[in-house]
Amino acid sequence: YLSTAFNDAVVAKRDADIIPALDLLKTHGMSAITGGIGGPNFQGYENGAVKVDFTNVDKVMDAAASRFSFPALTYAGLEPGGLGFDAYQVKDMSAYGKTYTQVLTDVITAVRQRSSARKWPDLVYTVGDEPGEDMIASTNALADAVKAAGGRSALFTSFTSATEPKAVFASHVSELYLTLHSQAAMQHILNSGNDCGTYNLGGRYARGLYQYKLRRFGCKGGYFQFAFNSIHVDPYYALDGREEDFAAALATSTPGKLISTLDIERFREAIDDYRYLLAVERSIASSTFTDAKAKAQTWLQTLLDGMVVDSAQLNSRTQA
Repeated sequence: YLSTAFNDAVVAKRDADIIPALDLLKTHGMSAITGGIGGPNFQGYENGAVKVDFTNVDKVMDAAASRFSFPALTYAGLEPGGLGFDAYQVKDMSAYGKTYTQVLTDVITAVRQRSSARKWPDLVYTVGDEPGEDMIASTNALADAVKAAGGRSALFTSFTSATEPKAVFASHVSELYLTLHSQAAMQHILNSGNDCGTYNLGGRYARGLYQYKLRRFGCKGGYFQFAFNSIHVDPYYALDGREEDFAAALATSTPGKLISTLDIERFREAIDDYRYLLAVERSIASSTFTDAKAKAQTWLQTLLDGMVVDSAQLNSRTQA
């Protein structure tokens, strides 16, 4: 989280910590990022061509390009500037003689061209962060605009049935990440032709074995954990670049030096659990030993059958 009352004092430190922060995530098994220090900033048009300032996004995405191959979400620092993403609402662009979708298409096209030239992971445009029911229509409108502009959208939210008001997001948003969820909710997203995933779950089981279960169920969106940002370094900000429940690292007075925490070490253990099951799956697929293959298939399926896609049961199991 990049806002601070002491911006000038932290910019140099923040920039020095970008690569160490990305390396920290990479070495602990992460495969994608969300956020940065500023996204592509729309600045209008000049001689009919769209103007986009990439100064800040270049710093993060150039470093991410050699470390992560999966798409990056724009949430918390990579969102386009000047296009209403700060409030997650479509913005009036009549001053440019264009519709919002036309301007957004120009910006997304410029971003895609730069991504291709610099070999960045793709950007997925976050259109909301736990919006209330009063924001459903505006969130869907932004998601629809992103789709019409040729981009993919993402949203962090919760719902547990296909009949809840927020379930309508499944028909508009490309990638839906849920905390509170159920098998019915995830199936509803898949039936709508979009991707499902989870975020901000607690405990080794939820972040590892359970993620494998979700993948086998059909959710390919993956898992995102907020509050990995370790480059805020504002001692007067109560959360200091993290949320109160998690921090990947502690900042130091030395630019480029971070101290990893037990939280991220435990997270790597969860990722290892996921990888163990993935290794078993791949070994089964390639095995030519009939008996051993059948036994392994039975063992893996029994394990999966014992896992229920439901955040309520997940929380009970985690607490147990």
